[in-house]
Amino acid sequence: MASITKNNENLPLVNHFLRLGQLYYAKGEKQKGGTFSKVASLISEQEEFVGPDFDLTQFPRVGSSSQSEKNQFLEKGTSERMVELLSDPKAPMETFQEKLTRLLTMKHGQNLAGRIKNSLLLTFATNRIKTVDDALEKC
Repeated sequence: MASITKNNENLPLVNHFLRLGQLYYAKGEKQKGGTFSKVASLISEQEEFVGPDFDLTQFPRVGSSSQSEKNQFLEKGTSERMVELLSDPKAPMETFQEKLTRLLTMKHGQNLAGRIKNSLLLTFATNRIKTVDDALEKC
């Protein structure tokens, strides 16, 4: 199975920025949606781990807010911006898989996210998991 990133450790961060882009596009804010999608693409192309010391502002048209977003996500597993966007009643609904991955990543740590996504469907089927609460209880 081919990965969307050159370094699988960057996958949770890529997914975070992709989701931000999707949420902004859904709100009609195309410029912000495009910016976060571009940042996701830039991160996916990196062979090294994009950690706290990695400076995203080295890339053209990537500013300090993206750098801050990255650092907040690496520290907390989410960001204030994401929480705010998902709290908006008009925001597109998070899928079951997205919500479970986000909550498990927050509970068990950032490095688990890639493995979680790869095994979710098998786990759901094997354990007859139908809700996020069921899944969190089994972890």
